[in-house]
Amino acid sequence: MGNRVSIQFAENDNPEAGRSVTLFSHWGGRDFVEIARLYMDVLISEQKSGEGSKCSTPLSRREPAACMTDFLRWLFAEVAADGERISSNYYLGATQADGDNSDCGHFLISCESSAYEWNIAKATQPLKPEGAK
Repeated sequence: MGNRVSIQFAENDNPEAGRSVTLFSHWGGRDFVEIARLYMDVLISEQKSGEGSKCSTPLSRREPAACMTDFLRWLFAEVAADGERISSNYYLGATQADGDNSDCGHFLISCESSAYEWNIAKATQPLKPEGAK
């Protein structure tokens, strides 16, 4: 039983080369993908409004590994504040093959637009914002 899914953040123009580690969720399902997209929308919005660091950093350049690291901080901020441990549901892998995403598949989330591709192993084109041709 579960609602297994995995996500990675990726460079929009080169998703095969620029990817983060894979984050698996045993119970998150498609809702977990939407949470990751919300995070990316918030990050992009903050950067466009001028919030945050004025110097160039891996996160300000939205490098996939930095985005995943900051997403984990964002996702677990409340849990960490309460001193709780993360004992189930989430784990990391190097690739989508390193865990179980058998219920909902694997999603690659663009660091440029929060668009995503499903089961990216079959995708050959760069990610495109929703509605783009």
